[in-house]
Order: sequence, then C-alpha cells, then structure tokens
Amino acid sequence: MFVVSANYRNRQDPKRWLLRGADDKPNTAKAFTSVVATNVKFTQSDYESGFGCSVVAQAETAVGSDDAADAMRENEVKLTFWGAGFETLDEKAVDSCASLRLTPDGSMYAVLNAAESKSEEKTEERAQA
Repeated sequence: MFVVSANYRNRQDPKRWLLRGADDKPNTAKAFTSVVATNVKFTQSDYESGFGCSVVAQAETAVGSDDAADAMRENEVKLTFWGAGFETLDEKAVDSCASLRLTPDGSMYAVLNAAESKSEEKTEERAQA
C-alpha cells in the first residue's frame, strides 16, 4: 500500500505530489511531478493534516515520475478537491476509484468504480458546507 498527497512541504514546487509507502514515515515521502495509482481510497490524513493536507489517497499501487503525465485513459473523469473531499466536475462525491492520475499541472483524473463511489448524499453534504 502507498500514501499519495499534495506536496504540503512546498506548495510552489513543480513536483506537486508526495508518495510514500503506507508503512514508511511521512518524512520519507518523495516528491514527483506526476503519479499514477490504482485501487485508490481517499481517507482523512493523520500526519499530513498538520500541514494543511486533510485528505490523502491510499493506493494498492503507485508510481511516481518526473516525466510528463500519462495519456488520458478511457472513462477517465477530472476530479476537484473542495476542502474535505473529492468530486467530479458535475459535483458527484468520490471516495474511491479504480485508478488515479495526478499531473504536473496539478490536475487530477480518475477512472471510477460505480459500486465504490459515494452516493449523491455526500454531494448534498458538500452543498451545505
């Protein structure tokens, strides 16, 4: 398992993403310009929350790169972060995905698993926030 987060160490760094093993200490996370992860679940962060990073991605596999981002995948949707979670551009909450692609420009794309997506109730919660 792996933990992926925004680069809370330096928000201006072109290496926008941090990647570490789930059992590794947070200070061992390496910065990358892009990351591709699979079997992802978004969870509240522990250590990272102290640095303004409230949610991290826990992934079965993750590969960081300093090359250009991979090409778009079939059925991929763009994600946005609204402060307490992720959602699609049509404001459907996402708490997990089959794959996650994080790009050098800070964009986030996912291939969703319909059975693993949160219901629209979460979106209503966001609307009330």
